[in-house]
Amino acid sequence: MKRHRFYQNCGLEDLPYYIKEASVVYAIMGKGGKIEPEEYRALMNRYMGFWMRHFIDMRMIKER
Repeated sequence: MKRHRFYQNCGLEDLPYYIKEASVVYAIMGKGGKIEPEEYRALMNRYMGFWMRHFIDMRMIKER
């Protein structure tokens, strides 16, 4: 919780989604508006490339 408070003090806010990377789920924070799951998917598809996006499950989810 100390780290979470630190990021809040830096101006970040909790976003309404979580990031799932393989079997690990992360809470996410941001500043300046929210990111939609479709935007994240497009970003990760471009970042990971054709083959890796088929082997690693990386997506935004609503709940843990």
